[in-house]
Amino acid sequence: MLLNRRPALLFTLGLLFLLAPSAVASSSPLWREVDDTQLSRRPMNRTRVPDSYKTFVINKAGVDRVLGAAPEEFTEAVSDTIIELPMPDGSFQRFRLVHSPIVERGLAAKFPVLNRTFSAQGIDDPTATARIDFMPSGFHAMILSPKGTVMVDPYAVGDTENYVSFYKRDLPKLDSFECEVGGDFDSLFTVDAASAGAIPDSSPDVMSGGTLTRRVDHLANTRLSWEQIVIAALAISLPLGVEADGISEALAA
Repeated sequence: MLLNRRPALLFTLGLLFLLAPSAVASSSPLWREVDDTQLSRRPMNRTRVPDSYKTFVINKAGVDRVLGAAPEEFTEAVSDTIIELPMPDGSFQRFRLVHSPIVERGLAAKFPVLNRTFSAQGIDDPTATARIDFMPSGFHAMILSPKGTVMVDPYAVGDTENYVSFYKRDLPKLDSFECEVGGDFDSLFTVDAASAGAIPDSSPDVMSGGTLTRRVDHLANTRLSWEQIVIAALAISLPLGVEADGISEALAA
């Protein structure tokens, strides 16, 4: 009798396995995948377009709520604030989120918009770490993992509703790098073709916000907008060799 039931039992087990929830989510309340056919026809200022990417619409209110619930880094053993980030294959991966400031407390109190920077640890991919910011220019995330560096950026300059998720390795290669955020910033550092890979194609590490706070120097001698300073600070969170402190004076100037 058991032998006769075995095929049916195996079929049932197989069906349950196929219907079981995947470790990587295929939907998210924070993001919705869209076809960018119509978007790509609009007159938009897009910088480098990846060879392969997925396009998503953000739920701003939802992302705001999640970010606002993030605990301070180094204050809890394990954060229970979870954020989902869109991946280049259209899936979503979960990360434990903490607020990771890159400026001193006094400055953050004076300029709250500078304080919207976060770090995250992968759940679905425990080897992944991420840096996240949410500024008036839009949401940005950089996921570092041995599987590849993933970038989540606005679809185009000034577009804070639509986003692209792509592997850094899928960006067209440049012979050299030119900073486009202003002449004052150009003098901070120069990245030539040999060092243009400062953002790695894959990496096991992300620098903490506490460490980054101590690595923002030459900015003090520039007249940058608060947003340019944050972008610069996030950029040099990678090992570009720029030592720093004194961001307060840059904003006060």
